[in-house]
Amino acid sequence: DLDGRPVSLATFRGKTVVLEWINPNCPVSRDYAERKVMSTTAAAHPKEVTVKPGSPATFEITLDIANDWHVNTDVPGDEFVLPLKIELQGCEGLRITPTFPSGKPFKAGGMASVQVYEGKVVIPVTLEQTGKFTGRPQLTLTYQACNDRICLEPKRISIGLRILAQK
Repeated sequence: DLDGRPVSLATFRGKTVVLEWINPNCPVSRDYAERKVMSTTAAAHPKEVTVKPGSPATFEITLDIANDWHVNTDVPGDEFVLPLKIELQGCEGLRITPTFPSGKPFKAGGMASVQVYEGKVVIPVTLEQTGKFTGRPQLTLTYQACNDRICLEPKRISIGLRILAQK
């Protein structure tokens, strides 16, 4: 899986499983793997937020997706499609609540229609302190970029945001 843990195919018994891999020696695979799909990757605005109990903070995450590419929404509509995820890791006492905008339908080949984002997408996020704050918070974004022919390997990236909270 995305965290490097092994996955048993027995978990998917009775379901269709598609295995995909990229040969780094293949020029076509290498070309797709090296493409810059998220031209600005993702950025948080503002770059620093302060939160305390009873006083949530808000910020936005902006995605800038390259032309002819798309990223699945948080609820793409197909159980076999990787959804967009925004997670807060490495800390206790904080909770994030993204407000994902609606996507647009996308259909390729014989696949069912899925909901995707294209171009520039702004996702408002609320950050709340829910208890005693400990740790070093890290905001991450997990996404899979696709076009009408191929889906690239899923990526998890860190989003630069400094979070100040009461201990």
